[in-house]
Amino acid sequence: MDNDSGKEAAKRRFGLGRVLVWLGVARSSEGRIVLLLRPLLLRGGAAAFAVMAAALGLMYEYSTSPSFCNRCHIMAPYYQAWKTSSHNFVSCIECHYPPGTRQWWVKFQALSQVVKYVTRTYSSKPFAEIEDASCLREGCHTKRLLQGKVLTSAGVQFDHTPHLQNLRRGKQLRCTSCHSQIVIGSHIEVTYSTCYLCHFKPPIEGGGEKPLAGCASCHPAPEQDFQVGDLTFNHRDFALQPGNKCENCHLDVARGDGEAPKDRCYTCHNQPDRLAQYADIEFVHANHVSKHNIECTQCHFRIEHSISQRTAMIQTQCNMCHSGQHLSPAAMYRGEGGRGVKPSPSPMFLAQVDCVGCHLKPLRSGLEAELSGQTQLASEQGCLNCHGEAYQGILAGWQETLKKETDQVQAKLFRVRERLAAIGPEALAGQSCRELVPDATYNLEFVRFAHGVHNLDYAESLLQQAGQSLDQCWQTLGAGPARRGLDQENP
Repeated sequence: MDNDSGKEAAKRRFGLGRVLVWLGVARSSEGRIVLLLRPLLLRGGAAAFAVMAAALGLMYEYSTSPSFCNRCHIMAPYYQAWKTSSHNFVSCIECHYPPGTRQWWVKFQALSQVVKYVTRTYSSKPFAEIEDASCLREGCHTKRLLQGKVLTSAGVQFDHTPHLQNLRRGKQLRCTSCHSQIVIGSHIEVTYSTCYLCHFKPPIEGGGEKPLAGCASCHPAPEQDFQVGDLTFNHRDFALQPGNKCENCHLDVARGDGEAPKDRCYTCHNQPDRLAQYADIEFVHANHVSKHNIECTQCHFRIEHSISQRTAMIQTQCNMCHSGQHLSPAAMYRGEGGRGVKPSPSPMFLAQVDCVGCHLKPLRSGLEAELSGQTQLASEQGCLNCHGEAYQGILAGWQETLKKETDQVQAKLFRVRERLAAIGPEALAGQSCRELVPDATYNLEFVRFAHGVHNLDYAESLLQQAGQSLDQCWQTLGAGPARRGLDQENP
């Protein structure tokens, strides 16, 4: 037994010695312990590297799982939306990392988000982009562009090919232009508010505008019968007849103007040079829609689209019949729209005086007003309310001045037209009257129909420009000095 115990002890010493030698620890010939640093460092470094590599591999594998994304509390709404969506069987990285070698660079960039979370320097609203290549990769939606028209769950006909391969309203769309990154209770689902902004902007007004590509491009006329009171109605009896339009009956299918006010830029930008590019529509859409996935409703007001169920009262829209009302008076008030004259807003416009500041006098009264509606006429009382009795008679004076100047230009235009008629149209070849006469006519009619008293100085500038153009045309026609030819009874 003693002999066997000695052998076992020798084996243990021999095994331990081999381990110590491998670690760089040896015994010298004098029996001293010697550290061999080079093997120690090399082998220790190799072991540490192997441990670190294994740890990084495990960490990478764990970091690609959706549960890792949910570790940050700010990701909880996005995780829950993904978990209940139709993509809940697809790992986060399958969409958020593009296919190919570039995904490694994206993964490296994502590490910075972990650092921000640990150091509490993150944003409360994370932002991520999904490239089209992720959606159209093999095994996902690679054949989506070949399917042609498909019917969505909302009953809308849609074709992906023209929306992704062609410019729409001059803009290159992406998959995420219509499929939002997050909608309440869903993830990467169709955001119809984006569709409405494109198809219903500008708003449908005056019966002349219609949705982009028309109503039937998205949903054809229903085929079933509808019960309207005591009548049975079918769209094929009316909607398919020549001259009939959907908006003739469905007046209120779109609500909202889809405007993008400048103050919404401040939620993301504070650099003056970027804010100065607000009016550059092409630049803004190229950077926000084509290059980056900024949801349209972050900048634009929403446009709602639906057919409302009417009850006893028809919801009329006056602008379906009365379109373009008061456009020229409004332009005159703003001091724009004339030809050959610089814009010049009315002082009252600059002071933000609204129409109701001058239009105070009711046109109708009593039962007539109750049944026919009311129109407020301009009244001198508006001048007196603000400027006092010193402005008594000023409105009539403006009107008289403009009438005289308008009559003078009208007389010049009449005589020039007579001269042109006498010479014949062939005499106009290469002559400036081709542009001068139409511009002068436009400015004259603009002042007349816009009621030049809305902006007296601008109206007088337009009439002066018109008169000078007619004088120049008269001289071009060889009719002698302008004043003698146009201001005398017999040129």
